[in-house]
Amino acid sequence: MVNIIGQTVREIDLGKMNAGTHLVSLDLTGLPSGIYTCSVEAGGKQVSRKMMIR
Repeated sequence: MVNIIGQTVREIDLGKMNAGTHLVSLDLTGLPSGIYTCSVEAGGKQVSRKMMIR
């Protein structure tokens, strides 16, 4: 997870997981309000989404 200026603010490595749908909870305690980008890598692919913390 990176902030608007590209600094990594959180990083989670869940290791190898079986195929399927998974739910991950993030502890955002201490992060200031703002726009962040969250990226997930799996199976050689990467998906990124913007998130806003108020």
